[in-house]
Amino acid sequence: MVSSLATTVTSIVQLFLEYRTEKMTQDSELQLFESSSIQSIQDQVWTVNEDALKNLVQSTLQSPNIIGLKIKDDSGKSLAEQSKSGTFKYTETKHFSLRNPTESGESIGSAELLITNDFIYEKLQGRAITILLANFLKTVVVSSFLLFFFNLLAVNPIKSISFQLNSNDWNQPKDIKIRPLKWPFSVRNDEISKMIERLNISIEIIRKHNESNKSTINMTEAKFQATSAELESTQELAKTSARLAEIGILTSGVAHEINNPLTIILGSAMMIEKLLQEDPANLPRSLRCVNQIKNSSERIKVIVQGLRIFSRDGSTDAFEPCSLNKIFSEVQCIMSGLNRGQDIKIDFEISHEFTILGRYVQISQILINLINNSQDAIEGLEDKWIKVKAIQNEEDDEVMISVTDSGKGIPRSVSEKMFLPFFTTKEVGKGTGLGLAIVHGIVSEHNGIIYVNENCENTQILLKFPKYKEIRQKREGENVA
Repeated sequence: MVSSLATTVTSIVQLFLEYRTEKMTQDSELQLFESSSIQSIQDQVWTVNEDALKNLVQSTLQSPNIIGLKIKDDSGKSLAEQSKSGTFKYTETKHFSLRNPTESGESIGSAELLITNDFIYEKLQGRAITILLANFLKTVVVSSFLLFFFNLLAVNPIKSISFQLNSNDWNQPKDIKIRPLKWPFSVRNDEISKMIERLNISIEIIRKHNESNKSTINMTEAKFQATSAELESTQELAKTSARLAEIGILTSGVAHEINNPLTIILGSAMMIEKLLQEDPANLPRSLRCVNQIKNSSERIKVIVQGLRIFSRDGSTDAFEPCSLNKIFSEVQCIMSGLNRGQDIKIDFEISHEFTILGRYVQISQILINLINNSQDAIEGLEDKWIKVKAIQNEEDDEVMISVTDSGKGIPRSVSEKMFLPFFTTKEVGKGTGLGLAIVHGIVSEHNGIIYVNENCENTQILLKFPKYKEIRQKREGENVA
């Protein structure tokens, strides 16, 4: 850019000097005309020699810059006149007074000289084009040489370095090293060679950092895997502890629930023994006692079976059609009388026979867990009741189970977090925060949803499960696809 500016300024100065030279030449011609030709014209005008004047006019017009000459006497009459044909853009007229060649020196006429600068400007224009072309060619040649040497000494070495960097395996940085460039791309201790040395030093630093990072990453991965395994083990233990805690709560109620049938069994057995001792033929009363023993034994059997169902891990059981009516009946049997002296009324209602596909044990555990949570929540209320209801959702062809208690709802700040692991609103030592998280996981595994019904005036948890027929058709469709 500096070179182009200097060339432009030089060209302008050169053109200006040439213009000055041409103008000085023109001024010299005018001075020569004034000093010699004017004198001859005055003599011929004085003698009124028109032929001589015409010859003088023709000789004057030989100059390229003079395009016309007009000679007049003192009355304004033209004595000789001639001009060049053509169109001229830049013209000017010079006036000369003609005097008597004698000593009197009075005016005898005038001469008008018409000159043009067109030839000067045309010459300068051609010269300017020549100079510009010459400067353009010089600039192209110089720029080409500069570009060639720049590519040779800068671009090509950088491309070579870039190629070496791109062709190396950066997963194995210990094998990466930039080779020094050969002449003419580089000479010893020039900037390119210094840059290569710095790059090799940087690559060595990167290699050491990579090795250190790999070692750190390996150690971190090992710790992460160990921590993950420990966390999974801890979560399983926490889930087991939560289930065992629920079992402990149930067991305290089961002990009381079983104690009544056992008392009936023991009393009935003693009565049979007494009746048979008094009168072996007292069979009707003995049979009534036997029936009481059988009924009480069946009740104990159902309670123990329900306790076994709730206590074991059903996560590995296969999915199978489960009668929701049967599950309700067994859960009702387990939960009846297990309100730990709180006098909580628990009602179960199911409209008709429902079948869902799932794990029998886990569906039972869901209901027992939700009922236990309701019992804890309404423990301090005067009006204490729990309703478990199953209906068919006609819109979505689903089975909807609701667990409603006499509480007055759950705040949104709690309902948004209540299904997260380890979240609990219970006092320390009374809850692990895993019960509802486990319930949520089981419901999700069964293609169902669980949520808090905010439109209910009491506290209500809703569960939705696809009907067994719906699931079977869906899975058959997936198998066909």
